[in-house]
Amino acid sequence: MSTTKIIKNCSLTLENFTSEAIKDCYLTLENLTSEAEIKNCSLIPEKIKSNPNIAGIGVLLSFIITAAVSNVLSFIFIWREFRRKESKFIFKMLLSLSDQQFLTGILSLIIGLSQLKSITYYHFFILWLFSLLSSVTHANTILALAHEIKIDTVMRRLRQFFILINFLLSFSYIAIISMTEITMVNETLSIDCQLKLTQGLGSLDGGIIAALAIEALIFIFSVCYLRFHFKGRYRVLIFKLFCLALFLIVGCYATILIITSSDVFMENHDLYGLLLNEDEHIWDFGQLLPMLLLILPVISAFEHCHEVPENNQRPEDNQRPEDIPLVPLTT
Repeated sequence: MSTTKIIKNCSLTLENFTSEAIKDCYLTLENLTSEAEIKNCSLIPEKIKSNPNIAGIGVLLSFIITAAVSNVLSFIFIWREFRRKESKFIFKMLLSLSDQQFLTGILSLIIGLSQLKSITYYHFFILWLFSLLSSVTHANTILALAHEIKIDTVMRRLRQFFILINFLLSFSYIAIISMTEITMVNETLSIDCQLKLTQGLGSLDGGIIAALAIEALIFIFSVCYLRFHFKGRYRVLIFKLFCLALFLIVGCYATILIITSSDVFMENHDLYGLLLNEDEHIWDFGQLLPMLLLILPVISAFEHCHEVPENNQRPEDNQRPEDIPLVPLTT
């Protein structure tokens, strides 16, 4: 039953709507804010519907932990490379962690754009922060593993293609955020409703310009660094450490924004009581899975670097095909 039919049957209008009338007509808030009515922007929900798949505690922690570990591994790999020490385990683990988070960030952006009619500014902004954090992590990975990535031309071009896709998606997010910030009448409205109110107009304040500059800087660096070669051992080290520190500042800022913007970590920041956040605090399967998936890069790196000792090999493993005796077939 639609909201309009319920209101007509109870002789109610939105103007004289009261809590007592709800009780008399056996209505609830869920009846009045059905999905169809919300998507048509005919009703403004009182609460922001929780979405643990975006702002759940497990999802947030997995992104932050992955970025932190990847950036630390990038610094370790750069330092060990300068001292000319092999780091197969670090190389494989860093590459797996960074690629996993980078692809997850791209998919999150695509899913967010496909749900503009239902997603709110609160969750939309967190998705963009995920993308920014994964972009910084991937840039530091390129900074550390550039020599290894340049060797494989196919993988290098494929990586540059995904970098371009991520930049275009991030640019579209920043454009949408700039348009929705003009008429932030009610944060419970969906992004689609906010865009209808702005009619495609946006604002270029300091925050939007800074976000565009950061995204452009990361994109230019990620693409160009894989095409140019630098000479001089100490020059390369100084350049890498400078860029690493610069990207770490951006990554720390994105992490702080995630923590301060999310009601999971800052329980008292929701001053207006707009969030329905009970589900986002629960450690259910959807929150435990991203945390458990962090083990996969470690296992992959261990399997890649683990070598079977020669003493544990069977004698037949060392035989060449021509040394294996032929057994005649019997009928």
